[in-house]
Amino acid sequence: MQRLTRLGAKEAIVLLVIGVAEGGCVPGVEQGFGGSGGGDPAPSGTSTGPRAQAGRAGMGPGSPCEAAISDLTPDQSTPLGFSAAEAQKRVTGAFQGTLSWTAGAIATFADAPAEPTTAMTVEITATGALRLVDERGPSGAPNDRLACGPRRLELGATVRISTADGSFAGMWALTLRIESREVAGFSLALAPADLVGTFRAKPRDMKGFAFKLKLDGDFTGAGELSGIMGFSAERMTGNQGEGFAGPIATFAAKRV
Repeated sequence: MQRLTRLGAKEAIVLLVIGVAEGGCVPGVEQGFGGSGGGDPAPSGTSTGPRAQAGRAGMGPGSPCEAAISDLTPDQSTPLGFSAAEAQKRVTGAFQGTLSWTAGAIATFADAPAEPTTAMTVEITATGALRLVDERGPSGAPNDRLACGPRRLELGATVRISTADGSFAGMWALTLRIESREVAGFSLALAPADLVGTFRAKPRDMKGFAFKLKLDGDFTGAGELSGIMGFSAERMTGNQGEGFAGPIATFAAKRV
């Protein structure tokens, strides 16, 4: 919150509202967004796992990790203790529930809906084979799971989201990750241009800031999907960078 000296009192209040999530609630927004114009877009964006990605160094440039990747058929068992068919069923299908906009989002974005809640539908469809990904250190080195990431299942898919009031809508390509019976989900980087609902992340009085969005979702074994959509904003003033982050909306849905 070091940038309040440049803001008027009204803007400062907004930042105090949305800034409470800084440093914890909203993960770092990924780079390299896809984007498309209006209408029903082709899937865009990429994703990696939600909670499992923390503390993981594997598979980037210069990483010491090596990945063994194998496709699975639905009838195959997995080393995670359940079948490939069970895994795919858990993270695909239709879910219905409620999207709740935060007070900070309504105050910060000019096109955020006035009503704080709306009915929400999420449809997730597999687009490829389920894969077993087993990351390891190089031959002869200790198998460092923390550095290389956990053994997991990954599934290419599309997610289509819509709300009853038309505020949030779009379709994106993503990778679903399943690490255990308890941990499964996705983390999807979005660009404002990817959104086709009435909400396009147009901020009030935040000239010069570049906004990025991120949608995180977690599946539970009870057939539920919950998550949070957050944003980050950054700008450069001379050689000094300014930025903040906060939650935009939360959602909770059940399989239908």
